[in-house]
Amino acid sequence: MALRARQEQQLHLAIALYLESKFPEAHKAFEREAHIDFSAASSTSRLEERFDSETLPKRWAATARLQARVTALQHQLQQQEQQLSLFTSAAAGIGSKDSAGLPSLKPSCIISTQRQPIVCCVFHPLLPQLLAGADDGNIRVISIEGSNTAAISRTFKAHNASVTGLAFDSSGRWLATCSTDMTLRLFDVQMSQLPFLPSVKTKLLLDRGHCRFVMEGVLLMMRLKELVLVVVVVLLAAAFALFHVLATAV
Repeated sequence: MALRARQEQQLHLAIALYLESKFPEAHKAFEREAHIDFSAASSTSRLEERFDSETLPKRWAATARLQARVTALQHQLQQQEQQLSLFTSAAAGIGSKDSAGLPSLKPSCIISTQRQPIVCCVFHPLLPQLLAGADDGNIRVISIEGSNTAAISRTFKAHNASVTGLAFDSSGRWLATCSTDMTLRLFDVQMSQLPFLPSVKTKLLLDRGHCRFVMEGVLLMMRLKELVLVVVVVLLAAAFALFHVLATAV
């Protein structure tokens, strides 16, 4: 690396001052080899640059600290680049098979026989089936025959308005649905009774609602748009089932 004339003069002066305090004989030899009168140069440069015998060791120590800092930053940058490479490869689906990441952007199958926008969907807990609720009030049962094959096997009218929520209990027998027609309905899937019981009227349901089974299918919870929580207890007997609205709470 080539130095400019002023930088080279400052370097020679710092070396000369260091040698003068530590190695007098080497200082005389360096002065002869450099062909510079350091006594004249130091008289003007000492006040301007404040050079002394410790200038060279200080700059050497500062250079060593900066080099260590640069090495640490390069190591951090390399780690960040490796993490970024893993994230991008996982998102694109080209990562290793053992690495855990995002799924591939390419879907396994596409079902385009729905005539109305799909609002909600739920998987059957035991069977390879997917139920989809639409704006027309219909629920379509999609049979998943393989990893790349799916077809609509059944369609039934569940509500008079948009279906906003679907939920199976843990056994897969009971299907709960809610809709913007302000009704909550329970279906016995095994007995093919649609609906199994008369619908429960929920006057507070004005727009969008959601329902979900909890506690192994004992409680059916429905969240309404106004953040009102309706808890329904489902009592299963050998030949009948009953709904009871227990409480409404925030």
